[in-house]
Amino acid sequence: MYGLAVLLLCGFTGGCSSWFSQAGEEQPSFEGMLSAPYDRAKLKKSLTLDVLGKIHRSQGELMPYFMGAELLSQSDNVIASSGQSEDGRRIWFNMVAFHEFRLYVIRKYFFVADDTGPTLRGKSRRGLRFDCAMVLPDELLEKSYADDSARQIAVLKYILENLRKDINQLGAGAGATGRNDKTLTVCGMLMNQTFEMILRRLDSSPAMVGGLSQADGVQFDHITFDKGKVRMVAGGDTVAVKILFGVLAPPEQ
Repeated sequence: MYGLAVLLLCGFTGGCSSWFSQAGEEQPSFEGMLSAPYDRAKLKKSLTLDVLGKIHRSQGELMPYFMGAELLSQSDNVIASSGQSEDGRRIWFNMVAFHEFRLYVIRKYFFVADDTGPTLRGKSRRGLRFDCAMVLPDELLEKSYADDSARQIAVLKYILENLRKDINQLGAGAGATGRNDKTLTVCGMLMNQTFEMILRRLDSSPAMVGGLSQADGVQFDHITFDKGKVRMVAGGDTVAVKILFGVLAPPEQ
């Protein structure tokens, strides 16, 4: 569906930097509407029932962008809704994972890809956005690392591990429809490639790791979506992830 090889951007949920905040304020209403379930779900606060009633939207809530309801997938502790625009050029999903016993949100994700291609004037209209926020376990937080870069790499690997686990758990669910399976599978493959590529690049250019937590993040060039920025900031036992490329990336200063 999409020839994507995407990059990663991290930003702490409680302290967005200037370009992160501006991107959220200036983003098209389409993306803002799609990410509403992600934005409303609060780590360690929102409970299962709080999310269940908001993650899955009806046709009326999504029109005129999508003619039909979002499709729902769920397992014992993970739930996701996915959809596709009427012209098939945009795909998205919101996904949330809950604590097994306390039933509050411990991980949440949002993904949207726009593959409308170049305009008549040759300007690309492609864009990609990925957000993730999650609670980090004590064993990861208390472990000793050689330096801060090693700690950040460990966090990235933990995020990738849980992203894979949550998507695979839904893919194996008996209640998932074929179309929903396809959307989640495609997005999961894209993001899996993204994380692996980021980790390889950071391994070859260790100096880049420190820039992830800076206010301006780290800039990358994407073969499909042109330029984008990456940022990672963690606070307390929480970390968030965000990626913005192409038309969804913040403007260069």
